[in-house]
Amino acid sequence: MSLRLRRADWLEIGLAQLKVEGEAGLTLDGLCGVAGKTRGSFYHHFRDLDAFADALIGYWVERDTAAPLRALEALPDAARSEAATATALRVDGPLDLAVRLFARNRPKLQRQVAAADAARLRFMAQDWRRRLGVSAATARAVAELEYASFLGSHLAFPERSVQERGAMADLFEALLRRKTL
Repeated sequence: MSLRLRRADWLEIGLAQLKVEGEAGLTLDGLCGVAGKTRGSFYHHFRDLDAFADALIGYWVERDTAAPLRALEALPDAARSEAATATALRVDGPLDLAVRLFARNRPKLQRQVAAADAARLRFMAQDWRRRLGVSAATARAVAELEYASFLGSHLAFPERSVQERGAMADLFEALLRRKTL
């Protein structure tokens, strides 16, 4: 007896394929092969591969940005910054990069990624403003610098461990606190 895959199962398979194989891993035959399911199972949930791609990026936005931000925003201020750092360190950098590469020539998907980036930056800027007591513009600039460094570190140093990335985050904050903004 074979179990029917849920829509979310297909999307998880898609994210795993995207992370490991890039866009080439998102063919119908490739997805069905990894899932061990027929095309009919795929088409039960998605009209076509374009609809799948749209749902895939939407799922990534919800799973890796919207849901974590909602959880962080529900925390008291005193716990939020530390939890935010821990959450950021759990971000799957290779997947984040793969999503960006996949979306780069697809305007609708680019807009979804841009919305995720905007939500992340908005949260980070609010957190830096509260933590450093700086203007909104300065907090936004700090957030953008930190975010660019974070994303770039996954590209430049993919082998870094969570502990090493945590040390980088600690150094970033220590440097900020040494300099009056």
